[in-house]
Amino acid sequence: MNSSEQMESMLDNPDFRFSDIKLQQFNRLMENELQRIYAIEKIQMTYLGKIIPLAIVGGLIDILEQHAYGIQDHRSRLEKIFLILGLKPSSNTAKTAGDVMELMFKEAISNIKGLQRSPAFSDRVIIMETQKMAHYRIALYMTLSGWAKSLRLFGVSELLEDCLDEIINTDLTLSELAESAITDQV
Repeated sequence: MNSSEQMESMLDNPDFRFSDIKLQQFNRLMENELQRIYAIEKIQMTYLGKIIPLAIVGGLIDILEQHAYGIQDHRSRLEKIFLILGLKPSSNTAKTAGDVMELMFKEAISNIKGLQRSPAFSDRVIIMETQKMAHYRIALYMTLSGWAKSLRLFGVSELLEDCLDEIINTDLTLSELAESAITDQV
């Protein structure tokens, strides 16, 4: 069942309370946010490509490299979602998201380089900056998954939750590393 068939089915459901106009607006908003997270994942890959060489502790490098592979999976899942919904992915339609992430990215690089590769501090800043970006992505994936469920797009929700789970696991692993191995170097 494609997205328009699913929407028609929802509109036939007497329990569904959106008006036609509100449903169309909501669907546009969801499409925009899907485009936004797709663009953000591309920016995150660029960030990781520049940040991994600046990391010093081996465990952090491993985590960041695994996260980069995970982001490739996220983009593949998002492309499946676009296919399910009959949409075309575009990293260019979410300029505002790109601007926010680019600003975070530039700030992160500046903060890390400013510490002159002191392992006890620069790796902590890498973790902090990576987690700031992850938390932004977590909020989007969590919201989009909830929206997909409310629209009864359970397959879409499951794909979004897979991405969300991976980001949360990376975030928790980064927190553990920040509290243990890197702390030992101070």
